[in-house]
Amino acid sequence: MVGFVMLVFTTTMLSVADWVGILSVSNDALSFVPAGIPRNVAFATMATGPIWAFIFTYQRNSKFPLRWWEIPAYGAFFCAFAYVAVLFTIRAWTRMLLRRGTWAKTPRLLAESAN
Repeated sequence: MVGFVMLVFTTTMLSVADWVGILSVSNDALSFVPAGIPRNVAFATMATGPIWAFIFTYQRNSKFPLRWWEIPAYGAFFCAFAYVAVLFTIRAWTRMLLRRGTWAKTPRLLAESAN
């Protein structure tokens, strides 16, 4: 999962840098694939591959597999989680670079007896 978060983080930062005008991003990674439908299919496969891998693995290993109409929602939540994880990653790196190693823990209170 960390690798996926790093990939999402890197591509997001490159996209933002391109949008702001800091650099120009071009993609010749699939230039060997014929233009048109074959290249579009290749890009779509690369873009949604991690989502399908997650759902396939979940379906295979879960005691309660998803119903077919639940799969798109879980795919969307997986993508949203990856983008939110980018924010946590940036915050963690910032704290490490600033040498802020403190950890504020929530105080624990003794629960009353339920008897």
